[in-house]
Amino acid sequence: MNNLSLIVLLSDKTKDFIKVILVIFLVVILLFALLGFIGNLIEKTMKHQAKKVDVYMTNVVISRVCDKPEDFVRIAKLKNKICFYRASIAPIIFGIIAVVIWVTYHLLTQNWGESIFDTKTGILSLFYVFDFSNITYVPPLGFAGIEISNYPHLLTDATMTNYFIFLFGAIAVIWYIINVQAYVARHHRIGQLKKTIYSKDLSTIDITHFYNLNKINPYANEIDAKKKVEENPTTDIQEKL
Repeated sequence: MNNLSLIVLLSDKTKDFIKVILVIFLVVILLFALLGFIGNLIEKTMKHQAKKVDVYMTNVVISRVCDKPEDFVRIAKLKNKICFYRASIAPIIFGIIAVVIWVTYHLLTQNWGESIFDTKTGILSLFYVFDFSNITYVPPLGFAGIEISNYPHLLTDATMTNYFIFLFGAIAVIWYIINVQAYVARHHRIGQLKKTIYSKDLSTIDITHFYNLNKINPYANEIDAKKKVEENPTTDIQEKL
């Protein structure tokens, strides 16, 4: 009887162990997938933002407003700063709104110690929160004693103001970080263009164009005919006769 109880106990522990391993495996896969997605998104965003340098510097280069690398860098950096300041207006406004709501709310409640991340009055009320204070190790790789201290629920009283504080604050922070990332990408692009536009690299030039101008000139035949007439006017008269 004791052996049977031991077998049942070991069987239950084995099941719990397998469940824990599967959960850890899924969490790791989701974490790597999330990191890969974020990395790919950042790379595409930086490439897109870097191309803005080409947009606002093309006319400047073509019109020869700047014909030196130093002038190109100076104008490009100035335009990059202006672009950054303009793009930062919106997230700064969102941040100011978050601060105004936070100050107004706490002036009314007089509870300045309340956190917007609290499980009872903050944003964490919308998520599962696990308590690991009583966790115990179950050989070989199992764990027990993990409890759920909060189940997702929606706040319906004045504390739901913390939702709006977090929303406006999160938008402001994320938006501003994206703008900083774009600024860095454009700054890097400026350095690349400085090296390529003003570099003396013959490998990028098709030098045959300089020796075969007739092949790329649409009026080459007319020019040749005029030259022949000027050189031999009598021949042209005889041909007409």
